[in-house]
Amino acid sequence: MWWKWIGTIVKKDWTEHGKMFVFFFGGMMLIALLPSNILDDKSRQQAMGGALLGIGYAYAYYVFTCERMFHTLPMLLGLPVRPMGILIGKFVSLYSFCLATVELPALLLQDSRFFYMFNAEVLCIATACMTCSVFFEYQGASMVPLLLIPLAFMRQGSWEAFQPYEFKAATAAFVLVPVLILVCILQFRKDTAV
Repeated sequence: MWWKWIGTIVKKDWTEHGKMFVFFFGGMMLIALLPSNILDDKSRQQAMGGALLGIGYAYAYYVFTCERMFHTLPMLLGLPVRPMGILIGKFVSLYSFCLATVELPALLLQDSRFFYMFNAEVLCIATACMTCSVFFEYQGASMVPLLLIPLAFMRQGSWEAFQPYEFKAATAAFVLVPVLILVCILQFRKDTAV
């Protein structure tokens, strides 16, 4: 029964926001396919990494924050499924958008290290943005993780100091994702308890 509802939520989100996916996927493919005389490999990887920050935020915003903003979340909660099932469906929807956007363009780089890091980045950013949306009803809450990233690298030389630890940070991001999902589920269950 749960899989049916999760599938329904994913289908609803793809129907409503599929055009946004085409836009983001097209942009990522364009960056990946530009000839190397226009965009060298390092610049291509940086452009894709920067785009993934916005993509993770945008998907979280449209998948969950818009439900709150347009007051359609109570309608979903009125369905004959537990609130946890709705939230899990929203996470599945979010990850389907993220992974469909990043997989092929990242594979075209033919660099398994960046493939791993791009997946970690988009999933962690999307999860962090959605976590903020679950915890706070404020429309701009999902933007908080994006505001914290520049703060972490404000000091001169901080990016260079971080680069040797990129792979470890990506692994930590993958570990953080299920923790954030669990925290979201517990908070959402508490918020929707009758």
